[in-house]
Amino acid sequence: MAASSVGSTVAATIAYDQLRAQAFLDYLDAVTPANSEGTLSTVPTVFGGNFQARTSSDSDPPVNWLILANMTTQVNVAQKNLTGGYLNQPGYPPSPLVLQALDSVDAFLTAFVSKLKANNLYTSTLIIVAAKHGQAPINPTLFKEIDPALITAQVGVPIAHQTSDDIALIWLNSTSDITTATENLARNATALRILNIFAGANASAFGFGSPLTDERVPDVIVQPELGTIFTTSKKKMAEHGGLSNDDRNVACFVSHPSLKKTVFNETVGTTQVAPTVLQVLGLDVRELQAVGAQGVQALPGFV
Repeated sequence: MAASSVGSTVAATIAYDQLRAQAFLDYLDAVTPANSEGTLSTVPTVFGGNFQARTSSDSDPPVNWLILANMTTQVNVAQKNLTGGYLNQPGYPPSPLVLQALDSVDAFLTAFVSKLKANNLYTSTLIIVAAKHGQAPINPTLFKEIDPALITAQVGVPIAHQTSDDIALIWLNSTSDITTATENLARNATALRILNIFAGANASAFGFGSPLTDERVPDVIVQPELGTIFTTSKKKMAEHGGLSNDDRNVACFVSHPSLKKTVFNETVGTTQVAPTVLQVLGLDVRELQAVGAQGVQALPGFV
């Protein structure tokens, strides 16, 4: 079920998340959730959804793995909403709509922790709260819209496919046109509010891969100025998927009774969650290809 199938209002998405939250509370009680197949007699060893996955291990002490992530569908909707977002005031405080969404997430987390404690699972459960993306812009005064058709028109060469939001990904009919397309867009950078263009070897240098050897890699990646969204929608004031700090910087909280309360000031990445999971469960993190290819480490505090 997609959030859009139950409406795009904050109230609707809170209700949608409540259905999933209740299912996980049922799992922790070894109760079969409504509309589920089969019958539970014990708390499942592994269960999951798009915001939670849990598994137990035989480590000493035992760790029941619990990830609470992507619970912010309603926050996403609240920030995009023209009546939501962040206020044009010092510090850009959340609007009442965003606060409502955040309060609902807090209530879900409180319910999970309370259930874990009631079922004597809390002291053996590791909880990670994070998000898969941020949202841009946080500062509402930076919000601007550019019709993606204007990007298409200025490319000046045949396009096979284009997807646009707060970044534009462009696949050309021929990679031989990459230089021409890049030059055409660069000449119109000011009018189109373009900050950076990544294409060809330039894209490879920034870690996007090479469109010359991998057809999945866009031939041209257009990064707009912060706050600019390539859209004609009049229903939103923020979006995600781009390269700005607002898009990419998210909070990450890790909790376990055996961990000391600590703040790590260095930058960490959500890619570090997966090797942390394996390490905590006593599995070989080197089995992950990314660990070998990119040297991804577990989150600090677990090394």
